[in-house]
Amino acid sequence: ENEADRTSERIKFVFANKISKGEAITGRVPIGYKIVDHRYQPDPEKAPIVRDLFQQYEERSSAYGAVEFVSRTYGVNIPIQTAFSIMRNHIYLGCFRDNPNFCEPLVSEEQFNRVQALMKSRSIRHNQSGQTYAFSGLLICSNCGRKMAGSRYKRANTLYLYYRCNAAYFRADFCTRRGQIRESWLEDWLLENIGTELENQRLEAEAKAQEQKQKRKEPDRASILRKLNRLKDLYVNEVIDLNQYKTDYAKYTAQLEEADAAEAKAKAEKAPNFQGIKEKVSGIEYFYKNLQPDERQAFWRGLVREIRVDPDDKLHIFFR
Repeated sequence: ENEADRTSERIKFVFANKISKGEAITGRVPIGYKIVDHRYQPDPEKAPIVRDLFQQYEERSSAYGAVEFVSRTYGVNIPIQTAFSIMRNHIYLGCFRDNPNFCEPLVSEEQFNRVQALMKSRSIRHNQSGQTYAFSGLLICSNCGRKMAGSRYKRANTLYLYYRCNAAYFRADFCTRRGQIRESWLEDWLLENIGTELENQRLEAEAKAQEQKQKRKEPDRASILRKLNRLKDLYVNEVIDLNQYKTDYAKYTAQLEEADAAEAKAKAEKAPNFQGIKEKVSGIEYFYKNLQPDERQAFWRGLVREIRVDPDDKLHIFFR
């Protein structure tokens, strides 16, 4: 027994020593890395999968959406629970056990922390009965801005699911909305109107983008590049001198930087992928009825960021 203990201690010491030096201690390698000279190194082929998983989850607030993107982009199918395990693994910060600099990180500490906070805030909670609500965490009371909670009751052996504003239900001084929304009504309304809502928002987004573009008077990048080419030809053919060339070159280069900045800003403010959403909801009236409760929940969470409910039960949908 003493010999076994001493052997165990020696093994622990060897492992701790290897870890402190940044050396791999097992043959199993987390996705995104490979072993080179006994150390974890980013795998050029698989590291982008991990980075995009973090990035897409943060952008979409949906593990299903992130996994779908990875599958479509890289042809890699990652189970949802595996995706969550990856995004919780500190190895992608370069940390392993007591060594904070064990390997090169694949994501920044800031993004890792944002993803942890997002996973915590987006965690799906069930009541004690284990009931799954299709719109859990998605409905917002427009009256007070709080999330609406699921509730249920049974009548004549039929289970009815509702959503209510608990702020109004428990504290009338917080919110005055007392009405409830039946889940089946909400599903029927969405199935019937989601196509129209999607098209209306697409047209509104295009009109808004065009209006903002005209308001900003964004420079035409292609036109600026043509001017730069002509400027070069003028100088080469000695139509203009060097001073004129430098002056005009500086002017067009500044315009080009402005155009690039405007393009980057437009991408940052981009509207939802309406075409992608349209493909997802195509034929929804046929396949939705065959989905299980947790599948319906996953479907809506991957499609919708939130649904705001007015006091008169009018719905405002915000797509991902």
